[in-house]
Amino acid sequence: LKETLIGLSLDYSTRLIVLTTHNTFASNDFKKIMQESCDGTFQTLLIADEVHGLGAEKRREGLLEVYNTRLGLSATPKGWFDSKGTDIICNFFRGIVYEFGLKEAISEINPATGETYLTPYYYFPKFVSLNPEELEDYINETIRIISRFNKISDNEIRDEILELLIFKRANIVKNAKEKYRILENILDEIGPSIKWTLVYSSPQQIDKVMEIINNRSIFVHRFTMEEGVRPNKNFDFLSERDYLLQEFANGKYQILVAMKCLDEGVDIPPVRTAVLMASSGNPREYIQRIGRLIRRYPGKRNSTIYDIVVVPSFNNLPKEMRAIEWRIFEKELVRYKEISDIAINNAEALSLVSKLEVELLEVMNE
Repeated sequence: LKETLIGLSLDYSTRLIVLTTHNTFASNDFKKIMQESCDGTFQTLLIADEVHGLGAEKRREGLLEVYNTRLGLSATPKGWFDSKGTDIICNFFRGIVYEFGLKEAISEINPATGETYLTPYYYFPKFVSLNPEELEDYINETIRIISRFNKISDNEIRDEILELLIFKRANIVKNAKEKYRILENILDEIGPSIKWTLVYSSPQQIDKVMEIINNRSIFVHRFTMEEGVRPNKNFDFLSERDYLLQEFANGKYQILVAMKCLDEGVDIPPVRTAVLMASSGNPREYIQRIGRLIRRYPGKRNSTIYDIVVVPSFNNLPKEMRAIEWRIFEKELVRYKEISDIAINNAEALSLVSKLEVELLEVMNE
């Protein structure tokens, strides 16, 4: 890189494109080379894909002033309980200059294809509660952190603690046992002809989820970090991952059970149905997962989202905990409403979410 940039400055070449990862971009070696070489001799254009990733504390160090012109791209530019990281990105890239929202992508016609940009979808939220043992663990985890929250007046630090609170308890919510019953119901509803379906699972859930699906004689495969990414003669000289996606598209595998590795960067447009069992509450993860589902594909008219949501058990919580629980869940309710509003079955979905909101508020205010 250093030698090539020297060649550029000496007019041995007139244009240079550098492709790198977020981590390399923020590394000391890369920053040093760019600072020493891009001293005004030539113009630089930085294009940052998935730019939200550059808001992280270490990665934001790569946002150098040597980049004259800057373009950041993201479906989810705002950080979750990370106003500082979001502000740094927005300031560095000088604000949002263009937006094309999910609602527009679902409803507006792409003149090149005569279809909407993304596939319309049905949305079915399924609400579950923690069992008594899970609820006890949840309350204990909350109490350990909430005492710190109440002692701090700085809103930025309070948000950081609130984020910590959510992540600390995330595994309890993600792995609620009641979700398995709902998965069984969803599989009954779809029937044995199920096809092109993704089930998003946590590491702790995946074995049980695979067992439930295998017991129904459905062709299923897991899609995790363990599947190979290098070409392999055993998979027709594709990587194991690419081979699985190819067989999924061809219909050999009816279901893929996936974890985080299918959140970003993997294109699987044949998928028609998604079951969200392990959403963390982070809207970025949520939108990225829906994005896997609603890509256009020949013959694909619509998609279906089954969203298994753990709701707060306000009637089992101490009164001093209810307000903070509502603050967390209220953010999620906004998302459920937005997704419901754009859905084909928006009246049904919005009715379910609104009914839940009213019931929770009544219990919380008792």
